[in-house]
Amino acid sequence: MESAHQWFERELRQVEDDPEYRTELLLIELNDQICAQMERTGMSRADLARKLGVSRAAVTRMLNGSPNMTLKKLVTVALALGVQVSVELRPTEVAARRQRKHSTNKAATVPSGRARTS
Repeated sequence: MESAHQWFERELRQVEDDPEYRTELLLIELNDQICAQMERTGMSRADLARKLGVSRAAVTRMLNGSPNMTLKKLVTVALALGVQVSVELRPTEVAARRQRKHSTNKAATVPSGRARTS
């Protein structure tokens, strides 16, 4: 019988490349970073709202994972917090595993058929 952990891992593998899932993960990560920066600088939601020229409710909606977070809004929030945005495209875990597997298989032999020594 499948354990709860095994079930969760199987379900997670099925959605890990889903754009909706990835978007939610990114929004959670962004919100965590925004909240951490607010805490480091002692900035309240009301303070951030004033700097952005929006209501405190708008800041609360944004920090609750608003799917309307545009790059422009993110840059505006970052500037209000005194930080900059950095974007990095990197292989997904699935792609990285495939790449490692491919590299391992490719490194195992050279055209002459002899094993490589690194």
